[in-house]
Amino acid sequence: MLKYIYWYLNLFIKKNYFIIFVVFSGFPLFFIPNVWDGVIFDYGLIIENISGIEIFLKEIGSPFQLVFFYLIFFIKKITSISHEFLFDILTVITLILFSFEIKKYSQILFNFDNRWSNLCAIFAISFPVWHTLVSINLGLYLTCFYFALLGYRLFISESLFIRVIGIIVILFS
Repeated sequence: MLKYIYWYLNLFIKKNYFIIFVVFSGFPLFFIPNVWDGVIFDYGLIIENISGIEIFLKEIGSPFQLVFFYLIFFIKKITSISHEFLFDILTVITLILFSFEIKKYSQILFNFDNRWSNLCAIFAISFPVWHTLVSINLGLYLTCFYFALLGYRLFISESLFIRVIGIIVILFS
């Protein structure tokens, strides 16, 4: 019985090692506190008045990033979950999607097979600088960079409709 469990576990790890690595790479972000910057963001979300965040993001020319704060603010009000936890979830999802884009680009540009493209994605997600993503600003920059990569990948598509969507996504980034 133990032999079969070991065999199934080994088979699962071999087929899904990229997913397992992604989960364990993003998991530490939940335990690093956001103490680097983002005082305006923290204060606005704590007092539940994001007018200062709105003014700040409009002044620096990043009104699209307001969408993420509206989303976090709305979910926080409904569920009473900490805004830092919600932001960490958003950041981990973005990091996973970013590494997936790296995998796609390695397949498109370099014609790598699945194993090598997974390795490229693992290198991207295990880059030693991701601990700084607990900063709200850097997490949003990664989100916007992900949208730029996604938009370009959609833009080089064959379909005209997908190209238009790609241009729109690039503009939002």
